[in-house]
Amino acid sequence: MGWNNDSHGLVFKSSELKLYAPSHSYGMKVSQIWRQTGIMRIMTYSLPSVDYVEKQIGRRPYDIWVLCHSKFTSKAQAIKDKFPDIAVRTLDNIHSKVILIEPKTLYIGSENFGHSGWIETCIGVRSAQAHDWFFDNVFRGAWAAATEVQSASTSAIWSGTDF
Repeated sequence: MGWNNDSHGLVFKSSELKLYAPSHSYGMKVSQIWRQTGIMRIMTYSLPSVDYVEKQIGRRPYDIWVLCHSKFTSKAQAIKDKFPDIAVRTLDNIHSKVILIEPKTLYIGSENFGHSGWIETCIGVRSAQAHDWFFDNVFRGAWAAATEVQSASTSAIWSGTDF
């Protein structure tokens, strides 16, 4: 019995799927961000320290969107203040742990943005179809419903709604 495309999900094929061992950290997934040219979108429940964020994305602190639970608004504000070119939003009901990297990379796992020290699992998918479906059917709506975090050092408003 095969799965079907319906309003609950997408059936797709990819020649590149990877199951990651717990030793492959979040940092390893984003460590090559400076080589990427597409937008990186991060969905996470919690946020790490600003120092951790700086180590991971400091070489390319732009074209990154971070969506976290509103419980971590103070950390979101600290990250936005340190990196004003990163889009940061909070949402009351987010628990996803996903990284989308344009044009075709999608990581779905159990680890929040940061390093938990727990045994975490992840699957990586290289598929433009899967990336775009997840963006259109999950990320876009969550981002639109979220509250934007403004940088304290600037009065400019970045709406981030022009997908």
